[in-house]
Amino acid sequence: MKELSVCSGRFLAALLLAAMLPCAVSGADLKPVLKSQWPGFPRGYPTAVRVFGDRAYVTLGDAGFEILDISEPVSPKRLGGHEVGGYAYDISVSGDHVFVAASGVGLKIFDISNPAQPKPVAHVPGTGPQTEGVTVAGNYAYLCDGYDGMQVIDVSNPAAPRPLMVFPTPDFAWHVAVSGNHAYVAAYTAGLLVLDVTDPGNPRQVGGFDTSGYAEDVTVSGNFAYVADQTSGIQILDISDPANPRRAGGYKTSGLARSLAVAGHYVYVAGDQSGLHVIDVTNPAAPRRVGGYSGNNSALRVAVSGEHVFLADGAIQILDVSDPAAPRRVGDDGLSGDARAVAVAGDYAYLADNNAGLRVLSLADALEPRQVGRLDMTAVDVALEGNRAYVATGAGLVVIDITDPRDPRQLGKIGTGGGARLLALSGHLVFVADFFGGLQVINVTDPTAPLRLGGYKPSSGGVNSVALLGDRAYVAVANSGVHALDISDPAAPKRLGVYPSGQRTGALTVSSNVVFAVDNEAGLQVIDFSDPANPQSLGWYPLEGWARDITLAGRHAFVAMDWGFEEATGRTGQAGLQVFDISNPSSPEPAGWVATSTSVTKVTVVGNRAYLSAYNLLVYELTGLPAFTSRSLAQDRLTLTWNEAALGMKLQKTPTLTSPDWQDVPGSENATSLTLPATEASAFFRLTKP
Repeated sequence: MKELSVCSGRFLAALLLAAMLPCAVSGADLKPVLKSQWPGFPRGYPTAVRVFGDRAYVTLGDAGFEILDISEPVSPKRLGGHEVGGYAYDISVSGDHVFVAASGVGLKIFDISNPAQPKPVAHVPGTGPQTEGVTVAGNYAYLCDGYDGMQVIDVSNPAAPRPLMVFPTPDFAWHVAVSGNHAYVAAYTAGLLVLDVTDPGNPRQVGGFDTSGYAEDVTVSGNFAYVADQTSGIQILDISDPANPRRAGGYKTSGLARSLAVAGHYVYVAGDQSGLHVIDVTNPAAPRRVGGYSGNNSALRVAVSGEHVFLADGAIQILDVSDPAAPRRVGDDGLSGDARAVAVAGDYAYLADNNAGLRVLSLADALEPRQVGRLDMTAVDVALEGNRAYVATGAGLVVIDITDPRDPRQLGKIGTGGGARLLALSGHLVFVADFFGGLQVINVTDPTAPLRLGGYKPSSGGVNSVALLGDRAYVAVANSGVHALDISDPAAPKRLGVYPSGQRTGALTVSSNVVFAVDNEAGLQVIDFSDPANPQSLGWYPLEGWARDITLAGRHAFVAMDWGFEEATGRTGQAGLQVFDISNPSSPEPAGWVATSTSVTKVTVVGNRAYLSAYNLLVYELTGLPAFTSRSLAQDRLTLTWNEAALGMKLQKTPTLTSPDWQDVPGSENATSLTLPATEASAFFRLTKP
């Protein structure tokens, strides 16, 4: 039976389009077409933040950079941005120009006289593949090119920059600060280098200090250089004599000191997984920690402006530090994030946006999704059941009430301990792929107090994903393959069999005892588990790049593709969505492909649309699939319309999805639209083809 479902109710303003089950459609006709995305501009992972006046400038890795209006710090507004062609790590500003350091590119210069439309004006290649930092002082840009040293560039005419020279550093050049006639370079294991740049075209080292850790960032204030020294915390160096820096003091942070900013007597340190540290340096010989803030993710970069700190912590977190001893989060940039998964119900999409939380988007206008709700948390996967959303947070499971999608509320949570990453639902049970913690079975009968019921921990390898079918669970185990489990007693799952699908099996799904698994080395694998103790290969297809997810819709398998990486050759493959015709499981055939500029981590198919989690939410229309295309409810009359691909299918109706009684609706087989009485309190419809 092939079917497509839709829910209607007398008092419903919108109908719920449910997922497509197997339908007879030619794979060659399937063409994904991008219809919309949220937000309407590229997003990326914040790698640096700089504040100049009432604007913040943020680098976003693959997504380039963006400019924020922070005249109201608690509610910043995006003004504009631009891609850079590489991985943007740092940014500096001088007048009407921004200077972006990007690995694989070097230095990109943009005219921002109109911040809504930055205009690229020049490019200076890096001297090596890793460009990490940039500082502009006067007419010169100082570009840190990693192991290839520091490059000095004359930018007196930003549209025609002139490289002057490259100063070789003894180790990786991370960042540089310029004060007066001296440049201070954070050079990893070589510590701090002091260069005389009186003649910028001929810098010469006049001093240095070998810090005890790994110098990554440096800021100069008065007679002191403050070094973010990773494992050794911060180092405070007296540079009153630049030729002879000497240690004045230091403070070892609980996490890696990645970057820092100085304001008055306080140093604000981005401490990686330990968050923000506020250090009082009134006495440089005896600095002391007076406050801090633990965010949702790794704190990599920090900037301070007045009474506010801007912390690059997966998003740009905005903290009120009017009392440095008690930093208080007052907002964020609102749009940063990293879409990891999406679930769709009715006119709403629930986006697991990593450290930016769970976002609720309205799909009422399919061409322009808009955010209508948000819950602040870490969210890496989401699944829906009725008026609840279940979210994997990495640390565990959170249950959320979505009765009002515009106001999601946390009901309860439970830690899982191993790295909760993917979920599957069955009634009052949630099955959590918890990687090091194996498969966890959580009872959510009481959503305010989830309880661990049982689990399964393989002898080796972590559990990457889980799929359910009846009284069986199938789990993808790293370094092992696909394990079939008997979950008739969910408190004590029992292994039935294992298929060695590959060393990097990351995702799977199941239909009628046939498992479709994707492995980064072995490709798409189709496995018959009719006899779970003796699973057999049915077919396979090679994949280029890394497969992150797979889902089935009709006779198609949809595979979310990430960029592949090989140490010898660098990036391989292509990120995007790969579609296969699996009408003959023993011989999967390519049936469609769309390339994306960012990694796709998950794909969800609902009706004739595919929703891709790819930093942003991307919505593709799948032309060639049968689907309901419109519905309207007026004066107790319901009109349903479907596309020509569904011509010949029957419309069926049931009053409930609990023990459904599907009945044919007369007159539908040779039509693409039908108007019916809508007198019941609720009704469910589907299109089927024998």
